[in-house]
Amino acid sequence: MDELLLQRLQDGFAADGFRMEVERTGDHAVVTVTPDGGDDCLIPKATLTGYLRNALDLDAARIEVRYPEGAE
Repeated sequence: MDELLLQRLQDGFAADGFRMEVERTGDHAVVTVTPDGGDDCLIPKATLTGYLRNALDLDAARIEVRYPEGAE
């Protein structure tokens, strides 16, 4: 797992008013992004999953990204 890359992703979301939490269980991860602001700055889930694949060292199929209701 690349802690530095993961922290950079979390910092990027924080700068836009979001919190990104990662729950990892073995070879599966659930990533939840919650707003502290609006939802107009979120990148597509597929793009985020690609970044997370590298940060978490997991296959993309084992990463579940959860965005606020109504967001991409």
